[in-house]
Amino acid sequence: MTPLATYILEQAQRAHDELLSEQEFLAGLDRRLPDATEVRLPSFAHALTEIRRGGQWPWPEPSQRRAAERKDPDQDELASRPHGVVAAMNELVSSCQDLTDLFGRLGRDVSSDLLAHIERGASASDIVRSMSLAEHRETLMAALLRLEKSRHEFQREMFMLSMAEGESPAEIAQAWRVSRQLVSRTIREKR
Repeated sequence: MTPLATYILEQAQRAHDELLSEQEFLAGLDRRLPDATEVRLPSFAHALTEIRRGGQWPWPEPSQRRAAERKDPDQDELASRPHGVVAAMNELVSSCQDLTDLFGRLGRDVSSDLLAHIERGASASDIVRSMSLAEHRETLMAALLRLEKSRHEFQREMFMLSMAEGESPAEIAQAWRVSRQLVSRTIREKR
């Protein structure tokens, strides 16, 4: 288990022993962890996933809120939004890394193979067929589409978080330098 996951698990068990709910623990940890460590949120989300997959999380899944803890729906929405943002950010980071890795592999493979084919005097059509450039293009396009989808979902989650925090579509649009219509349309999208 990573040091971060170990730290989070220790804190979770302490909070559980103090009879805090999972939501109370996570809300407090979300605020404290970035200030207390050098860890960025994608690592935090990865650590929580690691703990849950290992079956060591002290609360049952899914966590049930006690009757005394029930809040109004706006507070519930506001409390759940950061988790959606983190999940969308993790997917965006993952899709960026996959595309970067793909470009790196393709660059190494194509540059060395292309040079060898050219030195041998191969025709352009022979080079395209032998190096499977059409398949490489399809793979790149799929990775680019995944990146665009994850970027859009991250933006949508951020818009939704801003709305839950009370910002108007105009304020969100101004911050992102996009139109109010785009903000409204994106928020209304069905998943």
